[in-house]
Amino acid sequence: MSAITRMEAQEWANRLQVTRRARHKGKTVTSDDEDVPLLGAETVCAAVHLMSQLYHVAMKETPPIVMINPSAGAVERLGKALAAGRHGEQDQLMANVAAYSGLRWGEIAALTIG
Repeated sequence: MSAITRMEAQEWANRLQVTRRARHKGKTVTSDDEDVPLLGAETVCAAVHLMSQLYHVAMKETPPIVMINPSAGAVERLGKALAAGRHGEQDQLMANVAAYSGLRWGEIAALTIG
């Protein structure tokens, strides 16, 4: 874990943003499938948040397994990048809610703002 740098963590997050789904319309995606969408913003943010949390826990071990979290602040940076890119403010909000709450997409979709 300690071998991963902040730049490598950021590159991993960037690659996730342009990664196609592994399954689409109930079927496993093959290299021939061209209509497969990219991973959703909430999925990318959730993955980055999970990585950050793993590092956070590793830093709290006695003695610490790692000294720094290369993913620190990545969810916030990723949310801003998603809003500025192909996703809108609503996607950024949904991604942040998913990343920080642990809710699944269906649970988030059912939320209402009152």
